[in-house]
Parts: sequence; structure tokens; C-alpha cells
Amino acid sequence: MSLTTVDQPEEIFQQAVDTFELLGSAPRLRIVWELSRAERDVSSLAAQLGKSLAVVSRHLTKLRLAGLVSVRTQGRYQVYTVEDAWVIEIVHRMMENLVRRRDEDDGDHGADPPRQL
Repeated sequence: MSLTTVDQPEEIFQQAVDTFELLGSAPRLRIVWELSRAERDVSSLAAQLGKSLAVVSRHLTKLRLAGLVSVRTQGRYQVYTVEDAWVIEIVHRMMENLVRRRDEDDGDHGADPPRQL
């Protein structure tokens, strides 16, 4: 059954809001973007983002507690990744859409109607 034909309980909407709020932070969205491309440890993420270890670590903790990223130990490093294909899909589609809008020649940036998935 399609999600569009079923009423969703309020708790599902609240979980979606909570997830989008987490992704609504530019550093956290960038972290998810980078981790969707390759797993990384805190040091390499901090260097890639130009942020301190403490800042990146705080964001990773929030993302991990929300279940958006996972961590595993590799030697003496904690390596983070995004394993949820749907999270990766949402972030990639959003970024692709924004790049497409930016690159449109006609300058019309009106919202496209949502597509049926």
C-alpha cells in the first residue's frame, strides 16, 4: 500500500520533523553528505569541514543518537558512516535538486510539484 493512501499517525510526522530539524543544521547536513560518500573518522571530517574536533564530535553524537549515522571502532579510531539508504537518498536528491535549480538557464526557480515515488 502506498504511503499517500494511508493516514499517518502524528508520531510519524513528529519523527520526520525531528529528523529534518537535525539535518537543518548546515554542519550536520555537510557531515551526512560527506559520510554518504565515504566513511570517516572525526579528525578527517573536521579537516574536511574546517571545523574543530569538538564541534564535529558534538554533531556526530547528535546524529548517532538519532540513528542517522553509525560508528564502529577501527584500531584506535572511531569511524562513522551513514548506512540508511533512505537518508542518503533524501540528502542526495535535495542537493541534486538545488544544483539543478541553480544551473537552470531560464532563472525560473519556482517550486516543481512533488513527484510520485
